[in-house]
Amino acid sequence: MAFFEQLGKKITDAGQGISQSTKNMAEISRLNSAISENRKHIAGYTAAIGESYYKRHKDDPDNEEPERINNLNRLYAEIAQYEDRIKQLRGIGKCPNCGADVPNGAAFCNACGTRIAQPAQAQAAGVCPNCHAPVAPGNRFCTSCGTMIPASPAGEESEKAEPEQTAPTCPGCGAPVDADSKFCTNCGAKLS
Repeated sequence: MAFFEQLGKKITDAGQGISQSTKNMAEISRLNSAISENRKHIAGYTAAIGESYYKRHKDDPDNEEPERINNLNRLYAEIAQYEDRIKQLRGIGKCPNCGADVPNGAAFCNACGTRIAQPAQAQAAGVCPNCHAPVAPGNRFCTSCGTMIPASPAGEESEKAEPEQTAPTCPGCGAPVDADSKFCTNCGAKLS
């Protein structure tokens, strides 16, 4: 019987040891989770302090972190250039009065109502008045955005000087069409 009593005691002790180990592992896991959560908060606060310091000292020549601040200034300048290029590609400019985004070719700012002067280059032949892309001489439409290009005064005079022998064009989109076509192959408009 003593053998079974000793075996029972060993099993009980082992069970209590396993139970205590399980409790310890659960507590370790809880503490590690709390440490991880606190480290996330610390990283957030540290980033906020760093951002606050940067904002206060980005133009200060005597700041304590000149290399890092110069790197940040360079990165922010690159981002601003990339954002401006994206706006150019999307055909968006800035209002000279309030700085709001305004579609190229808009007559007025939709934020403050200021009249938007069209750039002289957009009005000159060879540049699209909408997206400011170069336009080959003789093109009636911009190849970048499809805007109709107004005829230049010089172009009108040269057209008047030459006898008119141009192919018929679609009244809807201005694309060249065959004289006997009933519909435009470019836009589908009915031709008269």
